[in-house]
Amino acid sequence: MGEGRVFYAVSELELHWGFIVRQMGASAAQLSYLLPPPPTVVGAFMNTLARTLGLPEAPVRHGRRRTHPQHHVTLTHYCATLATIAAGSRLLGDGGGSHTGLVLHSDTTRLLGGPWKGGGSYNDAVRKPITESITEIMPVQAAGYTTGMGTRLEIAWVFDADRLEKCLLREAGLEAKVGINELEAAARSVYRLGSRESLATTHAYKAGAVSQDGLLRGTIDYFSYYPQPSGCSTPVAGHTGLLKLILPDTSYRETLFYVPAHPSSGQTHLVPPLEPARFRLRPNCTAIDLGSHRVLASNTQ
Repeated sequence: MGEGRVFYAVSELELHWGFIVRQMGASAAQLSYLLPPPPTVVGAFMNTLARTLGLPEAPVRHGRRRTHPQHHVTLTHYCATLATIAAGSRLLGDGGGSHTGLVLHSDTTRLLGGPWKGGGSYNDAVRKPITESITEIMPVQAAGYTTGMGTRLEIAWVFDADRLEKCLLREAGLEAKVGINELEAAARSVYRLGSRESLATTHAYKAGAVSQDGLLRGTIDYFSYYPQPSGCSTPVAGHTGLLKLILPDTSYRETLFYVPAHPSSGQTHLVPPLEPARFRLRPNCTAIDLGSHRVLASNTQ
């Protein structure tokens, strides 16, 4: 993990109704992801950390790079993902205060398509009777979201604080000093996941520094989702509580993840697991133990 200051933050959230997290840059007419992916988890923490540090919501570019990667909404989020070592979320079940799962929904709605139509197609449509042009100007599309009123999730973020501070200074000209106190305040204040409408309440939180004592090897019980193609671990044979989901990683690549879940879970619904998933780490690989919250972030060399 390097020799820098490696910090972690954990928050236990109760969803007010659910959340909306879609593939960035694509049409609004798509399903939400079933679980908050790593970039969303990073954004949830960095949103409140930036406020705690007094950073502007959309800082002006300062460095030589003309544009930051298109998937990153702000420079603070870009720097946060650059500094990320691991990030993940998990659905809490027995002993976590909730037996509620998550379900994907898709409702039909009319989206105003006129501003995105150019040239002859739009001009032709507005000349037609409204009964004919409505399907072109305001087409019916399916807007997706994930529901789970009262569902509790646990999100965790492990990052290199030195790298985060250097990136903010280099890219945005912002001087920031990230400490445990600031990170703890940010973990206590997480209030949304994904879109601004996706509200949540923080019930428990924790922040600290990752030490060598927190690195695990061998066979581990895993509670968060884990990217399948990492090459660092394999699930122990015979375990049935694993669901495979496509989620974006911190580089926004669509990646196949192993998700601990109840055997009745599927691609459109997630039920809390009966037990953690068990993985066997390969040589020279470690997992990060975040203590009493029982969250293990993605494996690192």
